[in-house]
Amino acid sequence: MDVDQIWRFELVRGFSNDVHRGACLLTAISWLVDGKRNDRPATACRILAQCGRQVNDILVDDDRQRLKIFICRLAGSKDCEAKKRRTRIFVDVLLCGLLGTDGLSPRERLSIRLGLASARFWIRLGPLAQSAARAIEIFEKHYTRAQDYQRARLVDLICKAFDAALNAGKQGEIDPVQAADAMTAYERMTGIRSASAQFS
Repeated sequence: MDVDQIWRFELVRGFSNDVHRGACLLTAISWLVDGKRNDRPATACRILAQCGRQVNDILVDDDRQRLKIFICRLAGSKDCEAKKRRTRIFVDVLLCGLLGTDGLSPRERLSIRLGLASARFWIRLGPLAQSAARAIEIFEKHYTRAQDYQRARLVDLICKAFDAALNAGKQGEIDPVQAADAMTAYERMTGIRSASAQFS
């Protein structure tokens, strides 16, 4: 199923009360799971939800739409036993991937290595959210300075980190057909059709 059938509106930066004008990644999940407009879906992994909120607001509009593929997967991702494992995998995939990026100066490589050591330290100490936030802070610094062609690779990397972390827990996905039905119900209830639906 095409991701636009699951969530037909744009993903936008920040929280939105009016989803037909767009919603952030986590608000889209909340709407599809329980019809609520908030960015704290109870069924999503807390760590990956935090990462999703941060990354949603970092990416430029076109790049942000690529996060739609994670709406259904994050919707049923809550798994308390997997939080530490998922954090470690997310941090390692993201920061080790950044180290493999072409064109880094020795100083940039050192900065990423120090960031990786710091993030791993926080995982051992216990504050997982701080570890994930540190990794995303480093990603943001490189993403905002990157040229367009480099940004595409960095978005590939963040998607790879989400995918690997999600695969590290039990995957209770929301049914994509159910998600598409929720979008249709929303449009019927509000009398609003999304921009993509108007031309289909």
